Amino acid sequence: MKIIKSILILLSVAAMATMFDGCNDDNEEPSQAELLIGSWQIVSDVVSECTDPNDNYSETCTSGCETMVISKTEITMDGLTFTYTVSGNTLSINMGSGVTLTVNFVVSGSTLTITLKDSPADGNCKYVATYKKV
Repeated sequence: MKIIKSILILLSVAAMATMFDGCNDDNEEPSQAELLIGSWQIVSDVVSECTDPNDNYSETCTSGCETMVISKTEITMDGLTFTYTVSGNTLSINMGSGVTLTVNFVVSGSTLTITLKDSPADGNCKYVATYKKV
């Protein structure tokens, strides 16, 4: 009888440990918005698909590259600070004077890619900026 009681106690302890482990929040992946927070240095800037081919260009930064700092509510770049909101993979940046810039973004590992597509009236250009986390 003593052996059965010991086995039941061990099984109860094991079951409780499993239940507590199942409630652990450490297994949750951070959201794209959470991954956005940090310091990002520009790697490349590509403009393509423009109606006027002269507006297309590609630049890669190798030294003295611009850094953007993103907090939970603000983006600071070139000494300017803007507030922003995130919905899924869409970043809406309050540029001031009632102007909001809306871009798509993806954070993958230590790479941030921001994409913006102009309307045909604005030249139809596609802007893709790639940053690395620093």
